[in-house]
Amino acid sequence: MREAGGQPLLQAGELRRYLVALGAAIMMIGLTALVPTGPHPAGATAPSTGVAGGRAQTSSTAGIDDGTTLVVGGPAAAPAAPTAAPDAGGADGPLTPVETEIVRLTNELRANPAGALARREPLPSCVTDPFYALTLSPDTELPEAVPPLTINDGVTLALSRPWAATMQSTGHFEHRSSEEAHELYDQLGLPVGAWGENIAWFTGFDLAQAARIHFEGWRESDAGHYCALVSPRFTHVGVGALEDGTQSWAVQNFYG
Repeated sequence: MREAGGQPLLQAGELRRYLVALGAAIMMIGLTALVPTGPHPAGATAPSTGVAGGRAQTSSTAGIDDGTTLVVGGPAAAPAAPTAAPDAGGADGPLTPVETEIVRLTNELRANPAGALARREPLPSCVTDPFYALTLSPDTELPEAVPPLTINDGVTLALSRPWAATMQSTGHFEHRSSEEAHELYDQLGLPVGAWGENIAWFTGFDLAQAARIHFEGWRESDAGHYCALVSPRFTHVGVGALEDGTQSWAVQNFYG
């Protein structure tokens, strides 16, 4: 599964099997979406696949704010009572090593989409959707470089970590409801014009490689995860990661 020298954790044959798990994770673009909800694979109802002894799942959603309403579509979680963030890095929010590495990998990809972390699968259809405002390089046919995301500790503490903890405690792999997300952004006083959320879960892999596994799952997805990672519409991010036994959850909350 892993080679020396920074090679991808998921090799070509494993990657094809892994991507089967992402077929039901359909990205919401602009106004419409289908978002998988319900118990994660431990509950035997959500899509999963076996890769080198492990199972993984990802999902992504996004929306725009028209000034009064966060425009989204498709099922998502009902507004939930606030959940305490996992004890990860301290009350004031310094990122954990896993969270730090997720941000580092994301910003390295944004800086050079054709570089060492370049996507290996064909580009997903979302790269041509105006929502993401991507420009494809005529030389590489990959998205052009965009500025790095700035970490917002408030978003990490109010959205990302609590939602990772909610998925862990409820056993449901689903997105936060748009209404609750909008309320939390308002409470933080953030002028959010566009937002996105990537979520991921796995079990049975090496937890020491959690950041890379989550990142590669998002990057190679045929849904909207990749476009969220490299979209210039997003300028800031919060990130939450939680490990429990052999399982790992991760959340990215983008806005711009």
